[in-house]
Amino acid sequence: MLTLAMTIALAADPAVSGTFRIDQTNSELQQIHHAAVDTTLASLPWAIRGLARSRVERAIGNCSQIGVDLQTQQLTLNCDDEPGRVVDLPADGVTTTNADGESVTTTVYASDTEMSVTFATGEGGVTTRYRPSGGRLLVQKTLFSPRLDEPVSWEVRYRPVP
Repeated sequence: MLTLAMTIALAADPAVSGTFRIDQTNSELQQIHHAAVDTTLASLPWAIRGLARSRVERAIGNCSQIGVDLQTQQLTLNCDDEPGRVVDLPADGVTTTNADGESVTTTVYASDTEMSVTFATGEGGVTTRYRPSGGRLLVQKTLFSPRLDEPVSWEVRYRPVP
């Protein structure tokens, strides 16, 4: 119930809901993503690093444009031109099945200063944290897996689309 109350409070904050476009140069994004890929690969056994590279590179990325629509009963997340991902609220460890037939556990946490969404499977997952800051939206992604020594995080900045 506390999560739902915090979600309602955050839904009223226009800095979190809206459409946002990446606010960093391609060069900056490449540096951020290369560092995250290298950190992730370094934590894997040497023998599988080459095989894992393409999968890690796909997992570590950011949308050029995101949509966040946080309502009292539902959260909708959009990435570029992909169909929106809808999460019914409150979502505190709700398990559903994705398009590939995998069980996915979803957790949404919201406070008056940030929102985080975690999608997890038996193989790992990603937590995405959204924080308004100085008229921008900071989006931190954290990739976790039992195969990694520790989670890997990176952060990018978005600006509101008028």
